[in-house]
Amino acid sequence: RGRLSAEGLLVRMGAPPTLFDSYSLCPRAVVWLIQPELAATAMGKRGHATGLARILTDLYDGSDVPIRDVTRTHGEVVVTNPCVNWLAATTTEWLRAVLPAGGMASGFLARVVTVKAIYSGERIPEPLYPPDREEILAKLRAQLVKMLELRGVVTLSTQARCLLNEWYAGRPEPRNASLRPLWLREPLIATKVAAQLALSEPECSKEIDRRHLGLAIALVQETLRVRDEQAMTVDGLVLGNFQRPQPKEDHP
Repeated sequence: RGRLSAEGLLVRMGAPPTLFDSYSLCPRAVVWLIQPELAATAMGKRGHATGLARILTDLYDGSDVPIRDVTRTHGEVVVTNPCVNWLAATTTEWLRAVLPAGGMASGFLARVVTVKAIYSGERIPEPLYPPDREEILAKLRAQLVKMLELRGVVTLSTQARCLLNEWYAGRPEPRNASLRPLWLREPLIATKVAAQLALSEPECSKEIDRRHLGLAIALVQETLRVRDEQAMTVDGLVLGNFQRPQPKEDHP
């Protein structure tokens, strides 16, 4: 959590192991990026945003071949088996402002599942928790630890693979041409979401079944539908009739 740059991410994932790594449940190349406000990260600063978007795009598919790069402060870094888990929040207005112009057309936003919060209007001055809140939190923490300790390959069941092939062959192209990059990557995104659903099972299943994939497909199609209704282009420059603002100065 906190500010992040492309170089900082590469160093974190590819620098030589330290004593800290012996206590970690995950290899160095497996990272969890939690950004309560996207604009407070490197994405909120022009110049840095493009570099971070490019490296995240490059790491998205993973690689069996080590990724080598040279940084100014740590020299050569080698990233092996990268896995980036990214959760960021922001408002629609700040999202338009922080997305790097031009970089999004290369496919960065097409690799991101966007979820828009829906507010009921109900006013709750103070959150109320159930009496078994601590027990639920303990179970969730134990499940997360179980997921972090999991190793191996997540596979598709025969039924899930049949569903994927049927859906891939029959899905219609989007009406909005700017959404085509997202549409082209729908199968890959749906497979990634389905893997998360399978791992979220109590037994942390490493096999994606038809139910997991069906729900993932519905979630990804909803993302495409919402973006189509909003007429949001893949490069992040237009949302409806709204043109991307040009900030007078960098975000802090």
